[in-house]
Amino acid sequence: MIDEKDFFREVTLRICGSPEIEKALWDCLMYIRDYIPADEIFLNVYEPSTGTCETIVRADIHGGEMVSIKTTFPAEIVRIIDARIHGRERRELVVVADRVGEHPIMSPFAEVVKNQNAAVIVIGPNPEWRRFGGIVIANHGDEKYTEEHARLFFHLSEPFGIAFVNYMRYREVLRLKDILADDNRYLQEELRRESGEEIVGSNYGLRHVMELSRQIAPLLSPVLLLGETGTGKEVIANAIHNLSPRRTGPLIKVNCGAIPESLMDSELFGHEKGAFTGALFQKRGRFERAHTGTIFLDEIGELTPGAQVRLLRVIQEKKIERVGGTEEIPLDIRIIAATHRDLESMMREGRFREDLYFRLRVFPIIIPPLRERLGDIPGLVQHFMTKRARENGPGRHSDPRARRHRQAHQL
Repeated sequence: MIDEKDFFREVTLRICGSPEIEKALWDCLMYIRDYIPADEIFLNVYEPSTGTCETIVRADIHGGEMVSIKTTFPAEIVRIIDARIHGRERRELVVVADRVGEHPIMSPFAEVVKNQNAAVIVIGPNPEWRRFGGIVIANHGDEKYTEEHARLFFHLSEPFGIAFVNYMRYREVLRLKDILADDNRYLQEELRRESGEEIVGSNYGLRHVMELSRQIAPLLSPVLLLGETGTGKEVIANAIHNLSPRRTGPLIKVNCGAIPESLMDSELFGHEKGAFTGALFQKRGRFERAHTGTIFLDEIGELTPGAQVRLLRVIQEKKIERVGGTEEIPLDIRIIAATHRDLESMMREGRFREDLYFRLRVFPIIIPPLRERLGDIPGLVQHFMTKRARENGPGRHSDPRARRHRQAHQL
């Protein structure tokens, strides 16, 4: 005769005895086998909004492993589960099936157990444990489960629920740690690339540009920066972001012309683990990184037609999907785009989408080239001399005759 208190205590010690839940589950299985016929055990996550149950850990006599096996329940089963979770009785769903593949409720688990004839005991979602999808134990032999087996196994719901909650919290900590490390690497690269840019000419040739930037910075609408290469479009984008209410959020920069077409979706929208060969980890894209901040799309005119379509969808729906994923991720971002190309000509030639152009061109800012703002040359010269002096030694001043010569030169 089994002592149920000893049984409960021993299982609790095993399931809570290791931070690696797959090892703890295997240890439990090996102990449970002495009292309940069991070849496999599974731990599940239930998502009520979609009626899906994901098996996240499994163990058999050879060991435990992390898995991701999703089971979609028919609507009638979802209603039964929801009634148990949210109804007046609010109790767990306990089901015993002699042949899982033939059972009217538990047949979807045949895909998980991979044996239509296996006997199973299922303890369904627990109302007390958020998202706990319950546990499944399976026997592939001829012995069938009895009510005594089910009653004994039911005692394990609470320790398994505690272990599940602890594991989900641990997994969330690891996820946030990965995000933090990922963001830190990205920002360190940005810091190495930039060195405290300032806008030289904001009181002279770029005065009108800066006035426009200050006016539109508080708004959330897209901005399109137009100007030749080297006119300082990225610096103006920095200024707009830093003057905006989003300045405490990230400013993520994308050179659209430097990303190969084959990598465009992964870079912009991210990908799930296993989405393609070499996708060993989940990766967040540039848009997802820019959430609550600003994304700067430089060289927007270099986007291929396919990339233009996908960008338009993001602007319209404010959602993305990672490559290989099905979950829609909402975005709260501001878009600043820039180009040196004549987008109107490209639009007439069919090389740039008209709808995308007008989505981006809500607030256009034209940045004049240096030849149209010669008064900025002395300030630029002094800026670069001061910067070089800080790096290499005492400062020098520019000769007035040299300044006049530079201003007279046709750029």
